[in-house]
Amino acid sequence: MRAMCKLACEFAPLENGGVLLGWRAGKDRVVIDLRGPGPHALHGRHCFVPDHAWQVAEIRRAFQDSGGDVDYLGDWHSHPGGSRQ
Repeated sequence: MRAMCKLACEFAPLENGGVLLGWRAGKDRVVIDLRGPGPHALHGRHCFVPDHAWQVAEIRRAFQDSGGDVDYLGDWHSHPGGSRQ
């Protein structure tokens, strides 16, 4: 969570995001790492477009480095200035 918050703050007040990495355990998802947006991502006030090619390469690298244990679980992104509940 701290890593996500740090990455989100790097581009605030623009949106930022990335991918979540880990594994599936039954119905659960275990997040053990994440990646940021990539060097060619686009950041706007109300949108975010990741550097897809970079993220795919990072996912593949994590998968290979873990012997196939770590894989893509989903995306994360920020909403700077959004409502806090």
